[in-house]
Amino acid sequence: MTATVLVFDPNAAVQAITAAALEQPGLLVEAHRDGAGAVDIIRRTMPIAVLIAHDLTNTDPYALCRALKKDPALKDISFVLLAPGDQKASIQGPARQAGIDALLFKPFKSDQVRRVVLPTFEAYQRASSTQSAASVDAPSRPVDPQAPLLIWLHDAFAARLLERVLERLGLQPRVLVGTETPETFSATAGAVFTDAADCTWFKPERHGKLVALGTASGAANSLLLPTPLSLDGIITTLGQFLDLSLPSPAAPNTPLNSAQQSLLAARITGRIYERLLTQEALRYRKWEEACSMVGAEALRICRSFTE
Repeated sequence: MTATVLVFDPNAAVQAITAAALEQPGLLVEAHRDGAGAVDIIRRTMPIAVLIAHDLTNTDPYALCRALKKDPALKDISFVLLAPGDQKASIQGPARQAGIDALLFKPFKSDQVRRVVLPTFEAYQRASSTQSAASVDAPSRPVDPQAPLLIWLHDAFAARLLERVLERLGLQPRVLVGTETPETFSATAGAVFTDAADCTWFKPERHGKLVALGTASGAANSLLLPTPLSLDGIITTLGQFLDLSLPSPAAPNTPLNSAQQSLLAARITGRIYERLLTQEALRYRKWEEACSMVGAEALRICRSFTE
C-alpha cells in the first residue's frame, strides 16, 4: 500500500533533495511550490507526513499544523517544519507550541530527511501489515447485503468516502450523525465501521462485523483499516470484509459473480481515481463528478474480464 509524503516548498533544490532521499518502494513524494489549497491537498492525499517551508506563501504553517492536530482524521499526520538554520532560536518555541512534530533546518542533507520521515513510514507499514493478520480472526459469517452497514466516524470526509464505495458494491451504508450511535440504532446491523478507539460497545450479535479505522485495533475479532485512509486500503479491507477471493485480471475467462464484479470495479475505481488525483487532474471539490466518470470506466474494464 503506497504512502504519500507532501512537500510544500518553493525551492526546487529542496524538492529534489527530499524526493531523492525518500525514493523507495511504497513511498510517493508529492511536491508543491506554495501553500494554496494546502488543507484540501492534505485531505485528498491523506499523507503520512507533511514537510512545509517556514516562509511558505499562501498559508501559515503554524496555523495549518494547529488545524490538523485538532482534526481527528488528520492529527496523526507527522508535521515537519523546514526552517532557516540561522533562525533556530526564534523558531523552536513557536513550533513546539503549534504541535509541530519535527524541525529540519536548511541546508539539510538526505540522511536528515530519512531520519525524520522513515520512522513514520515504517510505522505505517507495520500498521498495514496487521491488516492481514487481523483478518485471520475476523468473524466469517457472510454479510447480509440488505443489512445496514453503520458508519460511525469523527471524520466526515472518511465517512463519505466509505459510503460511496459501499454503495458502489450494492450494499446498504448508513452514516450515523448527531446523537445517533451504534448502541441506539434499533435494527440489527451487518457491520460497523468506526474509529479504533471507539469499539468497547461492540456486540457481534447486534452489530455483525467490526471494521476499525486507525493504526491499531484493540478490539478482538475485528478488521483493521489503516489510517491515513487510501482508496486502495479501503478496497483491500473490503475484500477481506466480504470474504471474497478475487481472480486475477490476468485470467480473463474466469467467471465472476455480481459481488466479485462490483468489488473488482471498486478496486479499479480506486486506482484510477488515485492516479488522477496524484496528477492533479481532479480536485477534492469535484468528488461527485470524479466518482461518476471513473466508476463508469471501472465497470467497463471489469465487464471485459467476464466477456
